[in-house]
Amino acid sequence: MHERVITRTIARPRGTQHDVPDFYVRKARLAIEVAWAEGSRARILAEPG
Repeated sequence: MHERVITRTIARPRGTQHDVPDFYVRKARLAIEVAWAEGSRARILAEPG
């Protein structure tokens, strides 16, 4: 089972096909950071004092 995982990692294509998911990952991370910042700001405003 362990060998199969290693083979799959090595066999992963690199180039244009690999760049597309990376773009979406970066976009998703940015969206998460914005949502987290808005959430913490709302939490600070909600706290009394």
